[in-house]
Amino acid sequence: STVSRHFVRPMWAAVGLAVFSLGELAFGVYDVFSSADLTAAITYLGMARALVVAVFTALMLLGLYGITKQLDVGKLPARSRKMIAWCFLVYGLNILLATPFITSMLPPKLSALLYLCVISGMIVVVIVNLTIIYGCHMYICMPEDLKPKPEKPSRFAFVNEYRRRKAEREAAEAEEAKRRFAEKMAKRRKRK
Repeated sequence: STVSRHFVRPMWAAVGLAVFSLGELAFGVYDVFSSADLTAAITYLGMARALVVAVFTALMLLGLYGITKQLDVGKLPARSRKMIAWCFLVYGLNILLATPFITSMLPPKLSALLYLCVISGMIVVVIVNLTIIYGCHMYICMPEDLKPKPEKPSRFAFVNEYRRRKAEREAAEAEEAKRRFAEKMAKRRKRK
């Protein structure tokens, strides 16, 4: 968020997700040590978690879309936009299947099949999102990262000598190639 304005909203969504996760952890600890029946609360907490994760993921993908669109990074902007829709679809189905009213109306085999589809969809969404993040990591860098870094001298003198001679040889070869190119261009100009 300090480097790009596109990641301010995802940063605050990540803070919200962290706070929610801490609350969920406290609730889980209470559930372990409590004798109360908290089945309904756990169900609704799971639905709320799916909603919070969906919002965070969508905002993160929206930030990735913004920066990849701004920097014109190939197909990543289109993939980011598509994944926002898929993210809400998969997590929305997860919320619907967690609703006791809906699952009580479905036959058990259909319910199990839908759960399997949603879990598989969540895995696919995570994998595709990770490939988008990796693509952004590969193609987006800070301007100072484009500058070549100087080579550190070796502790061994013979390695430093080898590097120096190699650099001199490469410089001489580049100079010779430049000279041959200049001669070739001069001959072409004389023919015209």
